[in-house]
Amino acid sequence: MKTLAWIIAVTIAISVFYGQLTRGAKTPATKETASSATMDMPPMPQVIAQCASCHGEDGVSNTRYVPHLAGQRRGYLTNQLRAFHDNTRKNRGMHAVVMPLSDSSIEDVAAYYWAQGQVKRANIDSGSSVELNPKLAELVEKCDRCHEPNEYNQDAIQQYPILAGQRQEYLAHSMRDFQSKHMRDNEMMYAMTDLLIGEEVDTLATYYQNRRSAERVGRH
Repeated sequence: MKTLAWIIAVTIAISVFYGQLTRGAKTPATKETASSATMDMPPMPQVIAQCASCHGEDGVSNTRYVPHLAGQRRGYLTNQLRAFHDNTRKNRGMHAVVMPLSDSSIEDVAAYYWAQGQVKRANIDSGSSVELNPKLAELVEKCDRCHEPNEYNQDAIQQYPILAGQRQEYLAHSMRDFQSKHMRDNEMMYAMTDLLIGEEVDTLATYYQNRRSAERVGRH
């Protein structure tokens, strides 16, 4: 009987010991999983507030060289935010803001700003007050093949930004970036901006600032 009692006692002790080991092994993993799930993800209002510090309330920029986000195409915004997140589009400030975001949060930000500009206009309201010479008028027709909805880009329209209503300073700065061939990798835009000389960049940027998109525009 003593032998049997000893065996039972040892069995219970081993069971308790292994139970403690198992609980000890699971506890750190559970905590690690919980911390990995949260990862200090900023809440959406905080993200939008950070965006607003540069891009303005609801994405309407009042700052030179900073683009409007309101009403910009959701697909384009998503792609650009992912590029900033992955650092394939170089911008320290944007990388720092977007880096903590998950892919779904990036899509939420893009959807938010796309929704801010749901103002539809008729095609007759798509003109601009800026007079263009024949060369620039022809160039605008080529620009619109990507940047305005038409038969050429029905399947790819979300890749391209809306230019109409954008800030003049931002548009001119972006075109000169493409001309320099240092800031962004885009062979098509290299070729298009190479056609512009001197003040033609500013004239074209002003034209698009004053124009209303045939598709939609934001409150800018």
